[in-house]
Amino acid sequence: MAAENTRDKCISGSGRVTRPSSVQQSKLTFKLVQQNFQSLGNKHELDTIAAIDNPDVLVISEHWYTDELISVCKPLSMIFCSAFSRKEKRGGGVAIFAASGSNYSIIDVSAFSIEGVIELVAINYKWGKENLIIIGLYRPPSGSLDSFFAVLNDLLVDIDSKHCNKNGWVNIILTGDINIDLLSNDSVSKKN
Repeated sequence: MAAENTRDKCISGSGRVTRPSSVQQSKLTFKLVQQNFQSLGNKHELDTIAAIDNPDVLVISEHWYTDELISVCKPLSMIFCSAFSRKEKRGGGVAIFAASGSNYSIIDVSAFSIEGVIELVAINYKWGKENLIIIGLYRPPSGSLDSFFAVLNDLLVDIDSKHCNKNGWVNIILTGDINIDLLSNDSVSKKN
């Protein structure tokens, strides 16, 4: 039961976004799952998550794979969308997958990704009449907080300027492993 509760909390990485009843959608629930693997052991781990949770979108962080390997390691019934893999250091990385038959486009955020500081992927996911900008990220615990927040701010400003709808707003879902301990005395709260 504890594992089920952990998976269902947005703050721990997995969540459900339910649309208001006034929005006419053929599918009322959008399901996104985010999982930190800290070294993806094998493809079967991805298959298990996809089979149990049946997400519309799956974001994984700390996969530790190369671009080539993560692109072929897609879970069953899902499509590989995009990944960031480290070139210089070991570990890290973030990838995003969508359910087969999904309508999405890749958003190139490579200019914002800095290995060891903020590692990013993003897609524009069509859900009914809505566009959801889904950003997956990984921030290593040792990465610079100032650089992380500066780059994240620049990314969100860029996304907002390029993807606003006719009403002047954009649906952004930001998910991943941020590695900020808000309870620590060394944390962001003490620096800002």
